[in-house]
Amino acid sequence: MIITIDGYSWLGKSYIGERLSHKLEIGFFSTGMLVRFVACKFVELENGISTEKAAVEKALRCVEESQFKDLTGCKFLYDDKTEQALKIVEKYSFVDRRLENILKHYTQGKSFILDGRFTFNIFPSAYRKYYFRSTVERRAELVSKIKNISFEDAVSYIHYRDSFEKEVYVPENVCVLDPFEKPTDKLIEYLLKDISEPKRIY
Repeated sequence: MIITIDGYSWLGKSYIGERLSHKLEIGFFSTGMLVRFVACKFVELENGISTEKAAVEKALRCVEESQFKDLTGCKFLYDDKTEQALKIVEKYSFVDRRLENILKHYTQGKSFILDGRFTFNIFPSAYRKYYFRSTVERRAELVSKIKNISFEDAVSYIHYRDSFEKEVYVPENVCVLDPFEKPTDKLIEYLLKDISEPKRIY
């Protein structure tokens, strides 16, 4: 069983996904960690390789050859240099294609909740597909709280992160939710009830 949770950054996808996975006793993986791992490797390699594209390709090969424990144990996924490298890495379309293959291989034959972007396209037959959507202001409130920065700085950060997000078309068979409209426990309760229903046929 695959359940996907899509949406832009700072919507609580990973937090909700992890809570759900514990309740359902299945695996959880944040697909954003994969592209961050590529960005992290790019930072390590960029000075020793002649072109930006070649450094991105080399970083991808390193990720493809890595174990998932290397990824989850990486200390630099969320540092400033990795954040800046994300914009470089994500402009190359071949990155998404290669990471999709890694993800499909890793989850084959297993039950997982996956959070990230475009996972409903990667797994079109997923048991449930959710898309989290909310306002910049609500997302900025979460950033301000977690990063301990002013609301104005949090809004600027959200705009920066959104500047390298790709436009996404959300199909009708994906359930769109604002995760901030309900208290977390109520949202988890709603999702668990929804997941307990038979698979929808479209």
